[in-house]
Amino acid sequence: AVALSLPALPHTLLAGFLGLLLVFRTNSAYARFWEGRAQWGTVMNASRNLAQLATIHVHPLSIPLCARFLELLAAFPLALAHSCLA
Repeated sequence: AVALSLPALPHTLLAGFLGLLLVFRTNSAYARFWEGRAQWGTVMNASRNLAQLATIHVHPLSIPLCARFLELLAAFPLALAHSCLA
């Protein structure tokens, strides 16, 4: 039998490089996720604030108009999410 020997240095360097690459990609993905989560929270808060304003100012003037507006407002975040995924 013929004994083959390979130097360990290239394997060690490649493993270290792949480990750093994996950590970098994981951190980048988490940063994108966190930014998206923060933006989604902003959309939800703005929707809630707009619903409160509509309930306070529009509801006394026209109940059906306010109800329709709130239905459309409730559908907006879902439509936005669908638009972002498409």
